[in-house]
Amino acid sequence: MKGNPKWYIKEVRRYLSLDRAQKDEIERDLREMFAAAEEHGESFDELSERLGSPREYAARVCEQFGKKPKKRMLPLAAAIAALAAAVAAAAVCIVAAVLRERDKSVIGYADGMTAIELKPSEFDPTALILITAAIAAAAAMAVICAHIRRKKETMRR
Repeated sequence: MKGNPKWYIKEVRRYLSLDRAQKDEIERDLREMFAAAEEHGESFDELSERLGSPREYAARVCEQFGKKPKKRMLPLAAAIAALAAAVAAAAVCIVAAVLRERDKSVIGYADGMTAIELKPSEFDPTALILITAAIAAAAAMAVICAHIRRKKETMRR
């Protein structure tokens, strides 16, 4: 939840490219800063404005340690896009398979069934596309579930 010390600290940790002990130290420092600010009547918004965004603060801290901050990707957006692409690919394959089945018995302008049998092509990419779509959907769902789990953990704290 944006706008509280727990969120701010969590975001700072995400951008820090430091080892766990250093991250824990930075987290302790931030908790002390937020507690001291509250004791002196300073609001979260005022202190966070002084500190800068979590990304900016993490960048300054990393610079002090001689490291570069992490570049945070948008895994949730990427996962949703992958899931949408997987569903679209699966839908296209299913429609193509239905159309292929429907047209198997008719050749040219024939009005009905013919005795001619058509052999399927040697390579049918439909199965490959469906397998790729299934893998992409599974990976996307794993990322989305992990994101939801992290959000729930953050809200419990």
